[in-house]
Amino acid sequence: MERRNRGGRPIRTPELGTGERVGLSLRVTPECKARLDRAAQDSGRSLSQEAERLIEASLGKEELLSGVLQLAYGRQLAALLMTLGYVMRWIGRERALGATHSFDAMDRWLEVPYAAAEAISAAKRVLEGYRPAGDPKFPEEINGLPVAPPGETGVESADVLLRFLTGREVPPTQRIEQFVEQTLPLLDGLQIRVPDAPKAEGQDA
Repeated sequence: MERRNRGGRPIRTPELGTGERVGLSLRVTPECKARLDRAAQDSGRSLSQEAERLIEASLGKEELLSGVLQLAYGRQLAALLMTLGYVMRWIGRERALGATHSFDAMDRWLEVPYAAAEAISAAKRVLEGYRPAGDPKFPEEINGLPVAPPGETGVESADVLLRFLTGREVPPTQRIEQFVEQTLPLLDGLQIRVPDAPKAEGQDA
């Protein structure tokens, strides 16, 4: 396939699947260039070959992530989780760099108060965008029969889960215990703030 440039000379677009290489011009940070140089040296590839390998691997991981999330949570929740992850990482990294002028802080933006607050605000906006229209109140009856609301709110349930992650409470089921065991190593020292469990009625304050 050909198209014309400003001078009238045809520019050929390589066909997909032929294995032909095309030029890719981009600018990176000195830190990124240094990492690419080290990776290319360790692998014995040229810088261009190593960059291509890493880009293809990254794109493959994104496709794998989508499939794993869909398998674990279903298509709609997978879309929500991917949207949350994308916007939080984007805003968090950008704000961390602006607030610290440190590229290292970009990878640990959850430890930068300003960046974390901005990312959480963005996540809240995404969640509101996914909220369905209609009355969010628990129904007083279903098919003409009265129903009792859940014993705790969603926020209270989230607090319980966070207390499991911080070790303040012991998970009551093996499934939750497994979730905690899988999640704790990923925190990598990240601190979680969560209120204490409410006192039972009649219990000393």
